[in-house]
Amino acid sequence: MERVFVYGSLRQGFWNFQNLLKGKVNSIVSAEIKGNLYHLPEGYPAAIEGDGNVKGEVLELVDDDLLARLDSLEGYRGVGQNNLYERKKVNTRLKDGEEISCWVYFYSRGNLQHLKKKGVLITDGDWKKFIKEENVK
Repeated sequence: MERVFVYGSLRQGFWNFQNLLKGKVNSIVSAEIKGNLYHLPEGYPAAIEGDGNVKGEVLELVDDDLLARLDSLEGYRGVGQNNLYERKKVNTRLKDGEEISCWVYFYSRGNLQHLKKKGVLITDGDWKKFIKEENVK
């Protein structure tokens, strides 16, 4: 079974989880990874490798073929391609402190100029909280 760390609209309760993953995951566990998280003007988040913490969830997929659907959603076409996001295995810390390896979609290095120019750094690394606070304003 493939495991994926998600930090944006693939988290439980958001639109892409509802459309693509509801009923198709064995488990959902709160977790975090090392990195920095930004909110983009297009309405979605982008994580890059860094020293901060990105909060999210580890999803254990029922069907490994779902990874290809997530690749399509995230604009990942394969290693060395012109990708929106890059899929990479990283160490992920679960809420109980256990560390596991799972897939994460990081914003592509080729798009970093857009990220730095237009993105809003989410200092606490929690996009779910950021979106809820933005919708209250």
